[in-house]
Amino acid sequence: MTGAPAGRGMAEAGETGREDAALKRRQRTALLALAAMLALLLLAMMDTVRRLAALWMIEDGYYSYGFLILPVSLLLIWRRRRALADLVPQQEPLAIPALLLTDGFWLASRAAEIATFEYLALPLSACLLVFALQGRRIVRRLAFPLVFLAFMLPFGGPLLPALQTITTHFADTLLWLAGIPTYREGTLIETSFGLFNIAEACAGLQFLAANLVAGVLFAHLAFSSPVAQALVIAVSVIAPILINGLRAFGIIAVIHLSGDAGIAGPDHIVYGWVLFMAAIVVTFVVGAKFADWPKRGQAPATPAPTPETDGPAGPWRLAFLAPLALSVLAAPALQLWFPAALRVVAE
Repeated sequence: MTGAPAGRGMAEAGETGREDAALKRRQRTALLALAAMLALLLLAMMDTVRRLAALWMIEDGYYSYGFLILPVSLLLIWRRRRALADLVPQQEPLAIPALLLTDGFWLASRAAEIATFEYLALPLSACLLVFALQGRRIVRRLAFPLVFLAFMLPFGGPLLPALQTITTHFADTLLWLAGIPTYREGTLIETSFGLFNIAEACAGLQFLAANLVAGVLFAHLAFSSPVAQALVIAVSVIAPILINGLRAFGIIAVIHLSGDAGIAGPDHIVYGWVLFMAAIVVTFVVGAKFADWPKRGQAPATPAPTPETDGPAGPWRLAFLAPLALSVLAAPALQLWFPAALRVVAE
């Protein structure tokens, strides 16, 4: 009497095991295909990759944190592996026209010599490849790590004049409050000791860029409330600007009172970094007291989207990789084989 139920139980277990094995094979295939397409993308845009890496290594250090962005993003993806374990990778044909548009964007940016837009095409193409070979459900789970890749790009350059002006005003105001007479014109501050110039290197872009990256990451990891996240990000923008103004004030005040201009040498940048690191540690320690530390590596409490929402998982077709690879290579091939096309676009 119990043989039939037991047999049905064993059959169901066997069916579940086969489904799990099929899911794992599909996930491995999709992951290998994605790795191959990303490698192809790096080869196709190797010149852009080299130029971007060179920008991270320049001496002014504005964007030296760029080397850390990809490893951090990969680590964030790894933390989500349990939330991704039961999701079926899907192929998204809509990614192909989007990639072709990105190719045109990259090609036009190179022709017009707009480096920022050229760099932007690299992470954008990588995200589209993830969408193409993993599907929208997985991309939704990986939204933050993928968007975080944007910090690889240089940003803030147009803000340098504004940051110089803010730093100059802030330092001049503090000098006035300290009883040190000054005369300010543009980014120049004159005291009875001499003339001080708040140069671009003193504008605090290094502090602002590094603190913003750290603040966005900390807000994501430590808080689940959008309001709390926005507050942390706002502090990560405002705090380095104020700290840099305080640094400029301190250097000018010490030189004015001591009469030693040697303090304004290269070491004053080191003083700024020490002050900045101390401030960011204090900020994060205080913020950690109020953090709820959401567990990002687990599946969300809300139900996953139903197949009716995302569409059923269709068959995995290796033939899909051919047009996908052609869409990755389209613009670089056009640039390599038809150099005149660049001149036509530029004109």
